[in-house]
Amino acid sequence: MRKIKLIFGTHNTLPHGLGEEEFEKAYQLSYKPFLTTLYNYPEMPITLHYSGILLEWFESYHPEFLMLLNDMVRRKQVELLGGGYYQPAFPLVPGSDRLGQIETLTTTLRKRFGKRPRGIWIPELIWEPSLPVPLRTSGMDFTFLDESQFSQAGCGKGDMNMPCITEDQGKSVIVYPISGGILQDIPGSQPREILERIISLRHPNEERVVVFIWRGELHYSEKGIKLLSWVDSFLELLRTNKDKVTTVLPGEFHKTCGPLKKLYFPCTGYSEQIERENSEPEKIVVRDDASPNTPANGFFRQFLSRYEESNLLYCKMMHIHILVNQIRADKSRKKTARNDLWRGQGNSAFWHGVSAGLYQNRIRKAAYSALIESEKTTRERGIFRTALSPGDFDMDGVLEYLYNGQYINAYVHLRGGVLFELDHLPSAWNYLDTMRRYKEDYHSQIKEPVPFDRYPRRGFIDHFFHSSNTVQNFDRMQYQEMGSFIDANYLLEELDRDHKEVTLRSDGLVIQKGNAIPVSIRKTYSFKRSTVSLEYEIRHFSKERESYIFGSEINLSFAGNTDEDAAVEIQGEKPRRNFLKEPLSIDSTKEINIEDKYNRTRLNLSSAITFQLWCTPVVTYTRLHQAQRKDYQSSCFIPRWRFNLLPGEVWRNTLTLRIDKK
Repeated sequence: MRKIKLIFGTHNTLPHGLGEEEFEKAYQLSYKPFLTTLYNYPEMPITLHYSGILLEWFESYHPEFLMLLNDMVRRKQVELLGGGYYQPAFPLVPGSDRLGQIETLTTTLRKRFGKRPRGIWIPELIWEPSLPVPLRTSGMDFTFLDESQFSQAGCGKGDMNMPCITEDQGKSVIVYPISGGILQDIPGSQPREILERIISLRHPNEERVVVFIWRGELHYSEKGIKLLSWVDSFLELLRTNKDKVTTVLPGEFHKTCGPLKKLYFPCTGYSEQIERENSEPEKIVVRDDASPNTPANGFFRQFLSRYEESNLLYCKMMHIHILVNQIRADKSRKKTARNDLWRGQGNSAFWHGVSAGLYQNRIRKAAYSALIESEKTTRERGIFRTALSPGDFDMDGVLEYLYNGQYINAYVHLRGGVLFELDHLPSAWNYLDTMRRYKEDYHSQIKEPVPFDRYPRRGFIDHFFHSSNTVQNFDRMQYQEMGSFIDANYLLEELDRDHKEVTLRSDGLVIQKGNAIPVSIRKTYSFKRSTVSLEYEIRHFSKERESYIFGSEINLSFAGNTDEDAAVEIQGEKPRRNFLKEPLSIDSTKEINIEDKYNRTRLNLSSAITFQLWCTPVVTYTRLHQAQRKDYQSSCFIPRWRFNLLPGEVWRNTLTLRIDKK
């Protein structure tokens, strides 16, 4: 009976945007003790992957970790895997960025550890059939996918313990099957039980391999603390059973296998990802026992259509990619812009699952910040000019209107006639990086009522309210919407590039006493320096006098809603500590001042006509590593006006939003 081979190790990364305390916690409870444990078994070959984000952090805060790792590489105990430097979802990023990120991590590993990686870790195991070309072009010989992905490619159970070969356009790579089924039982099963399952896979005449590579960050959860103890016991068992099981490095094993079976893998990713992608947000079902090493059929890109916030971040990334590649001659400036672009491509900000990435405000903010910094670098001094221009930014077949200024970017969408991005360039901050409250499967486990939004949280959303509505039932999305303008398609009336103005119009209906009254809204956006002004003209086509309650909803996203993050002052109101923490209604004011303490900016929202103000925090109920939590996403401000219109009469008002650096 032949020995069975075991490839053993972890893949390790943390999202760009997590705080220093999170990195340090992962280091102390996961990375350091795990590597120290492995160091005590010098005869056990180990396969490890560390992202460029982690390597940078180790270099800055714990260079002793890299010294230990280097020692293990030099004694040929550790094989390091390459990958994308900032852990992008490979199918989402342009080809040149994909190759660039892979080569950057490859160069970093070669310079730091003296050896070029020949294997690559695919972030989140997100696979598309075209990937063999860039992997092979990058000099990679092999990679890993889960055994369930092998099953979907037509691999029989008897062939599940050998690598295969896959190709595209004549470029081939070797793919190892990760034994996700066994990994899912760790550490619930005793080490000896797992060892016996491995030994049972031996064959008298054939080479067989079992691959254990799991997410290293699980170590600093409660489950992970048990896992470290489990690993130590398991390695001791391997020592005493080396006549039956031998640990090997993947870069060496496949060279002894001879001809390999060819497989073609469909589009796949982790089961938790794909089940979310292939379901409507309100119908998503994710198994509680879904393993991060158990992919399923599906198409990762569907996150872009299911979650508008993911799509807008993707569109911003593609927009910046084009700008970066327009830089000519200035190699230094292009390199700086490109590195910030890559930093903004980390996969965690584009989807949510184990890490709750898309729902984590700070991870999205970090991605936008990196992309905005990249955009700033692309602007050549003395050449860049402020402009308002049309362009299909979100690639939906309809033009958007993009103001790019020295101090702000402001993007207008025809659907709803809203502002959907508002970048303050000195702060590298998108104040309209909001998150809609979607209905998710895990909300059924929450005892308190969970509100869900009917529409994306944008800027200057047009509402007509019923007189019985309150800020509390608006916060719970139980209010009555009397108008048809929230998701109406506005039409372009005029684009004045010289004066940086765009005028939109929508003809809709407002329900009044059971009757549908034709109403027209004309909105003129004006952009100047750090100011967005919006002039409203509302007219109705009723033969009688009608009374309306109109509101313009503006969502602004800060680092948080604590007193340390932001403070609100409302003209005519005594200072309060809860403006950003609970739904509130202010009877009369003409001006709001918001101090963004994190960015050291001051935002001013004013109106030509006195208004009633509703303000409420937007908070999502999120799952992070199976734990339920509340995450602040944005703050909603709704100036509201009551007015009467006679036949043929027009209501006019101007709102102004200004952002100043303190």
